[in-house]
This record gives sequence, C-alpha cells and structure tokens, in this order.
Amino acid sequence: MKKLVEESSDEYPAHSLIMDPNGSEMGKFIFTAAEILELTSYERKRLADLPPELDQYMSLYDKSWTNAVELYQFADAQKHHPIDELDKKWMKESLMKNCRTFPT
Repeated sequence: MKKLVEESSDEYPAHSLIMDPNGSEMGKFIFTAAEILELTSYERKRLADLPPELDQYMSLYDKSWTNAVELYQFADAQKHHPIDELDKKWMKESLMKNCRTFPT
C-alpha cells in the first residue's frame, strides 16, 4: 500500500491525515511514539501561501465575535462575484456553514 501511494501521481483525501496525532489523547493509544514521529514528518508538504488579496480578505473576519450568529450575519453581508471571486465566496460559505454547525 505504501508503494502504491508513493508512486501515485494523484492525491486523494484518503492520503491526508484527518486527526492530529499530537493533539489527540486518542492518538496516543493508537500510535506509538515512533509512528507519531513518522506521521508528522515523513515527506511533509509545505502548504502554499495564500495570495495577498485572499489573506487581506480573511483579515476582515479577524475580530472578537460575540457569538456564531454575529459572525454568520457579518459573513452573509459580504458580496462576491460568483465566478471572479469564487475563492472568497467559498470562504464565506464555509464560515457560514461552520457557524450553523457550531452555533454557540
């Protein structure tokens, strides 16, 4: 399986680590210390930097919100071009979805 993953030119969500083995008590029961080290360091990929425009957009949300409803309403008021600003629209909708999932 390891060889198949290493030789594959495509990346699938299954190749990603979904849990944080360092930040989870559960990880300590599932993985040995050596396995955790391997999971967190083996062929680690650096995430690309956000474009400055998107980073600036995200800073709009960097406030102390009273609750999720307040953040939801702020995000809902943001307007974006559905094609030219798809990345901002996706961020806005993701925030709103999280606010609905965790409303307190």
